[in-house]
Amino acid sequence: AYYRGIPLTGINGAAFNALDDHYGKDQSYVFYCDNYLDFNLFDTKRKDKVNRVLAADAGSFRAIKDEYAKDKFRAYHKGVGFAVADVDSFEPLDNMFAKDKKVGYYFLKPISGSEGSSFEVLSTNYVKDRQNVYCARKDTDDPSAPSADVIKGVDSRSFTVVGMYHAADKTRAYYQDKPLEAADPATFSEWGDSNVNYASDSIHIYIEDRLIRGADKASFRLLTDGYAQDSQTVYYEDEPI
Repeated sequence: AYYRGIPLTGINGAAFNALDDHYGKDQSYVFYCDNYLDFNLFDTKRKDKVNRVLAADAGSFRAIKDEYAKDKFRAYHKGVGFAVADVDSFEPLDNMFAKDKKVGYYFLKPISGSEGSSFEVLSTNYVKDRQNVYCARKDTDDPSAPSADVIKGVDSRSFTVVGMYHAADKTRAYYQDKPLEAADPATFSEWGDSNVNYASDSIHIYIEDRLIRGADKASFRLLTDGYAQDSQTVYYEDEPI
């Protein structure tokens, strides 16, 4: 058997099945294959990856979607196996989130305290279940340690995402998991797709979780590189100059 002309070592060609664009198997072995760009090296030439999926049970192995798969023992993403609480009910929700009937997952790790049966994705940064809302983030300084933490005091039923990093419930507005001082949740919105760190309500302007004190909403406009101005003041982020 071959992937883009590359032989798959040890595969029985007569018994081989391609499961989707990435996974293939015979009666004994499973392979994960990919044709990708290495963005870390700024390389514009695509490369091929052909890896045997170690410890996979070929007989029960099946591809799901978004490069997820599972067998009777565990789940897999991009050929890497990981433990799940209930493999029969496991399902991916997108490239970052998944769930089974017991718990929700973020980047292949269970979200502590989450309820899988009611777990749902709201955006790339927010998920919720019946009891809690979680802020999900991946630290750029340590990409190996993603986290999804409970937002304390939030009203899950009225919680609504209003942008990439902002949300509101019936009593408060939020930047990620931080409540915003003096914000009116009824009129709160993110500034725009190209300025996702800024937000406003009917009176106030915010950058991330900080109130820009004294800013005049009617005349406030963004400049570049963290600068902004209204009719009276120039600001760098939340600091008046």
